[in-house]
Amino acid sequence: MMVGLHLLKHRLNLSDEAVVAQLHENMYWQAFCGVEWPIVTDEAGKIIPTILVEASTLTKFRERIGPEGVAQIESVLQDQLIAEKVISPHTAIFDTTAQEKHIAYPLDTQLLHRGRGHLIQLIRKAQKMGIRVSKGLRSFVRKSRQVLITVHKLGGDRQERIERGTRQLISYARHVIKRVPGVLRALRERIGKERRPKNREQMKHLYERLGEMRARVRQVITQAQARWQGIHLPGKLYSLHEPHVVCIRKGKRSKPNEYGCKVALSIDRNGYVVTHQEIAGNPSDVKLLPPALVAWQKIVGCLPQELVGNRGVTPKRGAKLLLLRKIPRVALPARGKRPCPQQAQPWFERLVKTCEETNPYRADHQPPQE
Repeated sequence: MMVGLHLLKHRLNLSDEAVVAQLHENMYWQAFCGVEWPIVTDEAGKIIPTILVEASTLTKFRERIGPEGVAQIESVLQDQLIAEKVISPHTAIFDTTAQEKHIAYPLDTQLLHRGRGHLIQLIRKAQKMGIRVSKGLRSFVRKSRQVLITVHKLGGDRQERIERGTRQLISYARHVIKRVPGVLRALRERIGKERRPKNREQMKHLYERLGEMRARVRQVITQAQARWQGIHLPGKLYSLHEPHVVCIRKGKRSKPNEYGCKVALSIDRNGYVVTHQEIAGNPSDVKLLPPALVAWQKIVGCLPQELVGNRGVTPKRGAKLLLLRKIPRVALPARGKRPCPQQAQPWFERLVKTCEETNPYRADHQPPQE
């Protein structure tokens, strides 16, 4: 039932609540998920309404199976599609896209506000475990919220208000950070004396989270000060809970910068995603092509006979990619002003057209009309 609900969730792009609501109303969804509606009656014979599953159960299911469980589900689906010859191993379309994350502007003020709040929550958890916190700790919940509201108001002096608000939030965050070393020291001493394994593990987890959050808030303070001084710092932090998020430039006129992770995709000519890989950072597409071909060969059983991609996948002159030599037809536009020698071939034009019609991750994708 859980696997069926997640297939419907991603196929129709629905939330957990919407999927559960449809399951209780749609008998076709119940048949697809293998669910039989239980009929429960009271003493008088009246039917009592029952709930098949709650929305929180889907979240707990994903946390329980983890990435390894999702990979197992994907392998079963891929094996079935390959056995039914739905996935075509003949043609591979390679492309990269940006998986965007929820990044709010202005960035540093949001990160400072949330980082200070996370530190306060972790310190409160330590207090519940019996850790003493030095007196004079202030949470600045009301003050920080007022600063954030002032910063988000529109007006001609918004940049000045952002800078002034950022400096205030930095002072609030530094006040909380000064209390963290004492809490960490007390936690470390308590962990050595604790005899219960469960409590010891909880304290270790809290100790690690508090140290990581303190380091991230310090990084936000450093980059906020450098930003207003006009200094460019590489490796900026854009998200507290996902520090691997980077700024990706994909050359789009409507959206020049995208904040998230880079994803490499290998798609067959029918539109099925055969391999996918999420990469931390923003490496070039040329470096991502060989691992994608190796993964294609592992899943399908052989290398594709035709490969098509955009100009970013084309290796530089003199670069040697052994796997590309084993593919008879490679439709990659040449770098620079010189056209590709094989660009006039009919199969080259056919593969480029297939890529434009099939790849659903292109910005200008328009599905073919039936």
